[in-house]
Amino acid sequence: MKVCFNFFIKLAKNIGDEKFTFNLRFRHLYNVYSSKAESYEARD
Repeated sequence: MKVCFNFFIKLAKNIGDEKFTFNLRFRHLYNVYSSKAESYEARD
């Protein structure tokens, strides 16, 4: 969890003021994570 948090802080710093781009990327990453989580649950 901590690694993920640090990753997002680093991502936010790299993007800087481009909040719109950050929101799009965050949403994309969230969607990817959600779909992976669902596929893991489906495997069980």
